[in-house]
Amino acid sequence: MYFIYMNKLTNSLLLPVILSVLPLVVHCGEQPPTDVLADGCQYTYDPATTELKWTAFKFTDRVGVGGTFDEYQVSGTEADATSPQAAVRNLKFSIQGPSVNSDNPERDAKIAGSYFGLMENTGTIEGSVKSAGADEGVVTILMNGVEKDIPVTVEMSGVSQMKVSGNIDVNDFNAQESVQKLNEVCSEKHTGEDGASKLWPDVDFTITTTFKRDCPDSIETN
Repeated sequence: MYFIYMNKLTNSLLLPVILSVLPLVVHCGEQPPTDVLADGCQYTYDPATTELKWTAFKFTDRVGVGGTFDEYQVSGTEADATSPQAAVRNLKFSIQGPSVNSDNPERDAKIAGSYFGLMENTGTIEGSVKSAGADEGVVTILMNGVEKDIPVTVEMSGVSQMKVSGNIDVNDFNAQESVQKLNEVCSEKHTGEDGASKLWPDVDFTITTTFKRDCPDSIETN
């Protein structure tokens, strides 16, 4: 369980995300995405509406275990942007891995100590939005001393609610030792009907948020 780090992105944005974040991202100065059309309204990121969820997988048949993170910081969002994507195109985040919350304190302590505790910088996950388009984007994640670009899917519900989804393989971040150690301390809980103890190295993440939308009186606000 090595989750894409980002927390209840409710007080400051993933990753969670993450989503992530989520995660939760060094923007390289790209121009606003050309496939996102401005509608004449202004959009501002609202941390109070943001949620990061991660799903790790155990057993040979990949049974999901979900959760979030309780501690994270977000910066770089743009107020009064021309689109939701423009509001987050320079977003940066930092997630404290040991703040993992799977709604199971005993399990969380094992994840914090045996997984994130073996990583560089005590499992802190940092990242930024590298690109944000109408239906896809890229998030850069730095974890365990390794930086990787992670492709994400972007879905809009209506004009102001955004969902970002992705998957990371912690093996790409040299975290094999963390996976092995966590599987050892959780061996009984990770053993399926086939008798095999299995913790998968990849984690799904989703980040959802609803942007504040301010439109001129002449524009319909549905």
